[in-house]
Amino acid sequence: MEKVARPAAELEFNSWLDFKRVKESKRVENQQFGEQIINGISDGTITIDETTQQMTVKLDFPLTDDQGNETVTELVVKPRLTVQELNAKLNGAKGNAMDMQPAYIAAMTGKPIGLIKKLDTQDYSLLINIVVYFL
Repeated sequence: MEKVARPAAELEFNSWLDFKRVKESKRVENQQFGEQIINGISDGTITIDETTQQMTVKLDFPLTDDQGNETVTELVVKPRLTVQELNAKLNGAKGNAMDMQPAYIAAMTGKPIGLIKKLDTQDYSLLINIVVYFL
């Protein structure tokens, strides 16, 4: 069910890209990833705060504790990263995508890599679409 009309979702996403100062060439090159983010905005999985430009991603499969209580239901993505923040998470990551991607998600959300690795693949893949705009 569509919660945000597609044109409004596209405007929100483009405003976020503008805030990040993403060049037109990168937007075109990564259009397929942007489409997934727009779909997430449209279906209400992703919201973008107008003031801070932080993305909130609602998890389709929240993380739970040993008793089955939901402990993490959403992740907040910062709109910008410093090299220092990224290096702190990349420390120890090997040069392959399977190690680098969780580190990027951890850096952009401020969460531990171990928590990111516990995400369901469906939630993880949506976050990977956002990572593209931090490379």
